[in-house]
Amino acid sequence: MSSKVSYQTNWFKGLLLWIVERFPPVNILASTVLFFVIYSFVCLTLDQGPAVGIKEVFAALAVCSFMLLLRISDEFKDFNLDHKLHPERVLQKGYISLKTLAYMATLCILLQVLFNLKYNSPVNIFWLASINWLFLMHNEFFIKDWLKKHSFLYLLSHMTIMPLITAWVLSVYNVPIMTSTLVISVIFIGSILFELSRKTRGLDEDPRLESYPQKIGFKWHACLLVALTALLIFTYQLMLIKFNINSQVNYVLTIGAACIFALSSIYTAISPKKLSRKILEGNYSLLMLTLYGHFIYSMFNSFTT
Repeated sequence: MSSKVSYQTNWFKGLLLWIVERFPPVNILASTVLFFVIYSFVCLTLDQGPAVGIKEVFAALAVCSFMLLLRISDEFKDFNLDHKLHPERVLQKGYISLKTLAYMATLCILLQVLFNLKYNSPVNIFWLASINWLFLMHNEFFIKDWLKKHSFLYLLSHMTIMPLITAWVLSVYNVPIMTSTLVISVIFIGSILFELSRKTRGLDEDPRLESYPQKIGFKWHACLLVALTALLIFTYQLMLIKFNINSQVNYVLTIGAACIFALSSIYTAISPKKLSRKILEGNYSLLMLTLYGHFIYSMFNSFTT
């Protein structure tokens, strides 16, 4: 009991505990990688070698802060539900308050506003579109009950935030959105795969937890994951062709990682357990890290050889 009171009276310790649990370093790394994927597309589109400076550092921070904002929004939205489903979490135990998270959200927004001040109208328009979409997401588009009954519309409506964030970053570098559909599509499809993988629950897990396979069946869920993986790889290859990036390493890495993820999707359908779900999540991370890492490397390599 005394330990709990200790954290309640020290908001900084509580915040650190919450960050480690809900927005750990791997999330910060993923957000940074996301920015550099978009930046790599910018460099290749403009045919300008990478010049990572203060602008890129603050742009990456802005992207990270927006992803943190998404997490904080979820904490507010699911606060009461998480008391029932995840009473072990830092927020639910009272080590940190919603008020502290609200201050964090305010700081994130201020950082983004300051970042946007330097740029032209399109940057602010796409940022405002992203913030307003986040507001709608937070309020379940004011049709919560209806959306909950239509799981895949719920999924698509919430993942639409990713193309908006991508467009926001692209506009910072004056890259036309209409010529950037490939990178936007890769990030969008990847985010859908993430959500479908994350919300896969085994039959040996708490049935109250949201799970797409339990709504459509594990076999159909696996088919959907495999189909989306194929679409992701196809779109990614089109993006490489656009910039004349072609090598055997590309096919071995990207298609190999895709096959591993697809096989783990099938395995999850055959053996729907917590262990197979964790394997699926791990292989999703492997797939996206491979694609994004390969694209960033290819960009740097194209300007150094």
